[in-house]
Amino acid sequence: MTIKDDIGQLSRNLEKLGLQQVIVENSLADDSFRVVYINKNVRKQGSEQSTPGKGKNKKSSS
Repeated sequence: MTIKDDIGQLSRNLEKLGLQQVIVENSLADDSFRVVYINKNVRKQGSEQSTPGKGKNKKSSS
């Protein structure tokens, strides 16, 4: 079984598996795909931690 077949089988059984389909971005490569897992059981943290790697830019003008 290929990865493409596995993705197709997953897509057909989303509700049964407790998964939800999300819109994916188009790619220039025909045989590319993206798999995203979202853990809804994790509690949301503060907005500062919601975008890791993006710190606040604290520039002051005088």
